[in-house]
Amino acid sequence: MANTAIQVDYKVKNDSSRGVWDLRLDSFPFLNAEFVKGYAGSEYLSVNERQILHTVVVFPFRGLVRLPRTYACSSFPFGMFAWGRLGGGDNTVLVLPQISDLDEVDLSFGGFEGEGEEDRHSNSNDTGDQEFMKIREYREGDPVRLIHWAATARIGRPVVKDFNESNHRKISIYLDEVYNPSILKERHMKTYPIFESSISLAASLVDWARRNKVGISYLFINNVTYQLDGMTIEEEAEYATELLAKVRNNVDKSTKAFPEMENFCTAEDESACFAIFNYMDDERKEFVKKHHLSTKIMTVNPRLPQLEGMTYFDHKEVLENKLRTI
Repeated sequence: MANTAIQVDYKVKNDSSRGVWDLRLDSFPFLNAEFVKGYAGSEYLSVNERQILHTVVVFPFRGLVRLPRTYACSSFPFGMFAWGRLGGGDNTVLVLPQISDLDEVDLSFGGFEGEGEEDRHSNSNDTGDQEFMKIREYREGDPVRLIHWAATARIGRPVVKDFNESNHRKISIYLDEVYNPSILKERHMKTYPIFESSISLAASLVDWARRNKVGISYLFINNVTYQLDGMTIEEEAEYATELLAKVRNNVDKSTKAFPEMENFCTAEDESACFAIFNYMDDERKEFVKKHHLSTKIMTVNPRLPQLEGMTYFDHKEVLENKLRTI
């Protein structure tokens, strides 16, 4: 995840016929990675010796990052001679968007209460209209209310009630690609944080849905409509997050997915729709006017006009996980 510290492990073996002193790994700056605790290294590696070395890396930007091949360099004592060697393997890393906590944000609108399975179970002792299917092993993040206490005591380890996911409430998410009005770097740097925070907001909705056992029917992004029905809730969330990680800034202002979203979200359907707008035109103004009761319409763009029916977020607070409506 972007701006999250990740431990990196290097497995090193000295295949040479002599010992290796002052071993350093990837000791040069990467464009998209920051070694926050210094570079991995070892004072000495004897012949045929294996070591596992560690460091911590932060990727400041989400997306598909292609790192250079791992490079190990070494020197004789006192640094009189030095040499290096490139490693192999796949150095492609998919950095996921930052996630903000939406638990304190009001997501209700129209007929959608903005609460997930966890909230419904915390407000009731029964299972509502959910069909109880089986028990399964407890997984980190499962709501405490789902724990099957009798079976847990009998088996001796935590187990939870599992429900038929096809009966769970579903949502759909639309994300505007950002329109970059200028090729000038100064203007681009002003729109970039807004672009990233809108993707983080969409990823936060996906994360909220996963944690609350809410499915995702459609994801409208990048001029494409993705249908996620047929997957498990965990698979839907993983797939949607990976798609959001790969979104690129759209500079031609085309949003072919918008009319598809409009047709879907205004039709009779069990899914609740969330739309994240990054710019405003007559088409979007009309959509807000007509459908703000049936669709949760949000934006992180401070340049958009104040319209009744839209929820506004501070884009800086989205990226800092201090989310609140303004």
